[in-house]
Amino acid sequence: MPEPAAVPRVCVVLVNWNGLEDTLECLASLAKVTYPRLSVVVVDNGSRGDEAGALGREYPEAVVVAAGANLGFTGGNNLGIERALASGADYVLCLNNDTVVDPGFLEPLVAALEGQPQRGIAGSYIFYQDRPDELWYSGASASFDVASARQGRIAWHELPPAGRLRAREPLETEVVTGCALLARADLMRRLGGFDDRYFAYLEDVDLSLRARRLGFTSVVAPASRVWHKVSAASGGEMSAGVRYYLVRNTRLLARTHAPAGTGEAVYRAYLGAVLRDALGRPCASGSERRRRVQAALIAAWSAYAGRYGRRQDRPLAERILGACLVPAVPALFFALRVQWLLQARLARRLHSRELRPAGPQGSG
Repeated sequence: MPEPAAVPRVCVVLVNWNGLEDTLECLASLAKVTYPRLSVVVVDNGSRGDEAGALGREYPEAVVVAAGANLGFTGGNNLGIERALASGADYVLCLNNDTVVDPGFLEPLVAALEGQPQRGIAGSYIFYQDRPDELWYSGASASFDVASARQGRIAWHELPPAGRLRAREPLETEVVTGCALLARADLMRRLGGFDDRYFAYLEDVDLSLRARRLGFTSVVAPASRVWHKVSAASGGEMSAGVRYYLVRNTRLLARTHAPAGTGEAVYRAYLGAVLRDALGRPCASGSERRRRVQAALIAAWSAYAGRYGRRQDRPLAERILGACLVPAVPALFFALRVQWLLQARLARRLHSRELRPAGPQGSG
C-alpha cells in the first residue's frame, strides 16, 4: 500500500543499553502502530554481548546503529536524531526503550503540531506499565526560585484532576519528558539535539526550555497513550545513579535557565533540600544514610568541578570526600540555620525601624 504523500514522515529514535528484552517489547508495540509514514532508528549504546545484532535480526526494517560505547541518553539520542534528520524526517520522536505504545499514539502527537507553527514539541500521556491506569506524566513545570528550590523542586511532573484524564485536546505544558517527545525536525536542527553535558536526566527540561527561548511552545496530547516501566535502565526511579545525575545536573540547569545572577543561590537551596532529605529520610541503618549524603556531596563536587557528561568514578577522591565532609554535614546545617535565624531577626528589626513614625522636627 503506497504511503500518503501528504502525511508527514516521522522517525522514532530508541536508545538501547543492556535492555534487549525491553527494546524488543517496545519495537513489537511500534510494529502495530497505525501511522502510515513511520521509520525507526535504534542506537545501541555499547551493550554487553551482541544486542545490536540481535535487534537487527529481529527487526530488519529498523535502522540499528552500534555506538560502540555508552553515550548516555543524550549522546545515544543525538546519534539517532542525526540519522533521522539525514533521512528527511519531518518529525523526530525520542522514545524510551522501556515503553509500550498504543497503536494510535502517534496521530494525536502529529495533529497537535500540524498547522500550529508556534508549537515545536508534543508529548504523550504516560502511564506506569505495572499500574496501567495510573498517570506518570501529563505535563511538567520548571521553577528557578529559591523558595521552590528549598523544597527540592526545580522541575516536576503535574498530574491533572481525574476529569482531565478524559481530555482530548492538546494542553500546553512547560516541559515535555524525553520519555516520549515529538519535535519538529527543523527545531531539532536549531537546538542541536540534547545537551551532551547532561548525559542523562534533566536534558529534556533543558531542551524544552531552550525551545521556549526560540519562541516555540510545547503541548501534551491526552489522546496519545504510552506505558512506561520507569527508569528500568538505571535500576529504579530513585536509584543511586539517578540521584547522582539529578543532583549534579541541577546546577547546570539552574545556571543555564535561572534568572540572571540567581543560578548559584537556587542550586545551593536545592542542594540543601537534598541533603536534609538524605539526613532525615527513614532508613535501615546509619551506613545507608551516610551513603545517601555521600552520593549527594559527590554529585555536587562533580558539578562545581565541571565534571559533566558520563560519570567518571574517582574512588580515592570520593572516599576522602566522604570521610571528610559527611560527618560535618549536621554541623554545617546547624551553622546555616543559626545564620538564617540571625538574618531573619536583623531583617525584622530593620523593617520595624522603617515603619517607626518619625519624631517631631524642630523649626529652623
